[in-house]
Amino acid sequence: MREMRECSLIASTYTYRDQALGVLGVVGPRRMAYSDVISLVDETARLVSESLSRVKHQLYLPS
Repeated sequence: MREMRECSLIASTYTYRDQALGVLGVVGPRRMAYSDVISLVDETARLVSESLSRVKHQLYLPS
């Protein structure tokens, strides 16, 4: 896509019991603070994974 040529994507998978459930990410400009954004996306995915483990019974996820 022409509109996305100047963009980059930083993504990380979130999991439940070592099984990938989804991906979250940031679409941003090609020139950005990659190390900061990567850390933020990875930490957010880790926190989502932890939260899923804590609330699994409310989400009807298999044990």
